[in-house]
Amino acid sequence: MIEKMKKRTLSIFDQEKLYNKNFYTWDDMEYRDFMIGVLMNLEPIKYHKNMILINELDEFSEITFINKGIVMIGYELNKEKRYCIQFNDRCVIGAYGITFNKRASFLYACKTDVEGFFIRKDKWLETVEQAPLIEKVFKKNVLVDYLLNIRGKVMVYKNKVIKEYLGRKDIQQISTCAPKD
Repeated sequence: MIEKMKKRTLSIFDQEKLYNKNFYTWDDMEYRDFMIGVLMNLEPIKYHKNMILINELDEFSEITFINKGIVMIGYELNKEKRYCIQFNDRCVIGAYGITFNKRASFLYACKTDVEGFFIRKDKWLETVEQAPLIEKVFKKNVLVDYLLNIRGKVMVYKNKVIKEYLGRKDIQQISTCAPKD
């Protein structure tokens, strides 16, 4: 656990400059403390090929930083798992779910053996709580990334397949999970 930073009083002008920041450097004390807190709480992890990391509607218990391996993201329709996005190396799983306290809207699975690091939910929230300025920027970036790179893409594929199913005469019922985010 990292020590809480000493509260510094900033003028309104200085606060506006900090809140409108889009990036940080190691010269920023709050960023440095935040990153040290994250790095101190990372734990190594390995997943095997074809392992389901997260099912639809599961609660995220950690943020996983994948360094090596291929992770697929998809959905389940009529008890059939379908994957439509693939991330090769370097991706993050669970940031949106933990940051906004949401359950998983999609499936996450390993296509190959996967290696990386994870930080537990309670440690992440504790670390972020100590850096409110970084938290604001982080939340914005996580939301935009999730909506553009995951939710938007998966929902396009899922809606396309649902429309195809609705046009078939041999399909009487469609069973799926609908994300509420």
